[in-house]
Amino acid sequence: RDELGGGQVAQEGLLAGVEGDIAGLVSEIEAKRRADEEERARQEFQRRAQEEAERSARTTTTTTTTVARAAAGDDAAPPSTPKATPTVSSVPAPNANAQIAVDTALAQLDKPYKYAGKGPDSFDCSGLTGYAWKAAGVQIPHSSQAQYDGLPHVSISEIAPGDLLFYGSPIHHVGVYTGNDQYVHAPQTGDVVKISSIFRSDFAGAARPG
Repeated sequence: RDELGGGQVAQEGLLAGVEGDIAGLVSEIEAKRRADEEERARQEFQRRAQEEAERSARTTTTTTTTVARAAAGDDAAPPSTPKATPTVSSVPAPNANAQIAVDTALAQLDKPYKYAGKGPDSFDCSGLTGYAWKAAGVQIPHSSQAQYDGLPHVSISEIAPGDLLFYGSPIHHVGVYTGNDQYVHAPQTGDVVKISSIFRSDFAGAARPG
């Protein structure tokens, strides 16, 4: 019996060691998966931003050429040349309201997530963004989808601190961009307001409240 008991203890110890090794391996695999997903999202952001910049440059060049020809009386442009619609090629630097929104959002770090929370003690994602911009004197609805639908959109290449970043399809998450490829947000039940990388594979778009 003693020998059998000792063998059982040894087997249990061996099993515990194997389970620990498996758990460690699973953690490593999950960490690599998250890192790979973030890198793919980063590359997608960069690709879309580059496409938007190139499209804007082409539009600006075409518009400039058309205006120059008109000023010179050049009516010989090929009839098939499409007329470009003038677009805004740059976005002004963040204003005082945007800075207030960023500072207010950052002041809520580590406060708990609570569904439908509007502050000041707890927040859900759209509650945090609404609270931040309310401090700047701008009222926005308490819903990530409603915020996305109701606010002026901003291209990836033009996002600035204070802009709202949206995620999901349909949209179910939003946070305040703080610069340096980071945003502050209230993630989910059991979590707290925190700063995270903006690079997620489910990025949907950006908007500027004021």
